[in-house]
Amino acid sequence: TEKELEFFHSKGRYPESVKIATDAIAFIINPTNADSNLTVTQVTDIFSGKINSWKGINPASKLSEMSIVFDNNKSCNERYVREQIVTNGGLPSNCFAAKSNEAVVDYVSTHEGAMGIISVSWVSDRDDSTYKAIMDKVKLVGIIDPANKRRPEMARNPYQAYIYDESYPYRREVFYIRTGLK
Repeated sequence: TEKELEFFHSKGRYPESVKIATDAIAFIINPTNADSNLTVTQVTDIFSGKINSWKGINPASKLSEMSIVFDNNKSCNERYVREQIVTNGGLPSNCFAAKSNEAVVDYVSTHEGAMGIISVSWVSDRDDSTYKAIMDKVKLVGIIDPANKRRPEMARNPYQAYIYDESYPYRREVFYIRTGLK
């Protein structure tokens, strides 16, 4: 951000950045939750506070109140939601932070109305034992994005192919930043 650049410049440092990867955030829910697909509009409405219960997603839902959990208050996941989804910087009162990504998974796995936000790296390697342990406890939310050029009605999970072809909407670039002296 401009504020961050000003800080570095005040210290005589001039950062250079190079994009090295594309990452994404993943939404996870309790396996008993039948509403495993959300539209981009619903996600925006959840984080703006317009929707705060699962009945707001699906009136026939057996679940009521929705709680949203991040890994911590200053994480890149929370920042992404504030800056890219909500854009006004605020989060609704049903959002809170756990202490780690593992705590997010544990909370979601034991609370039917919870939705967690984690980095896709936790659920991207199907051969990894961590992936298997997480997916035994929770399920991924698919996102329906009408802005998709191909099959806009199809839900995309945060899989590498959908991140690569940009059909999964909640992507973010990862940069290597060097803060060398001038």
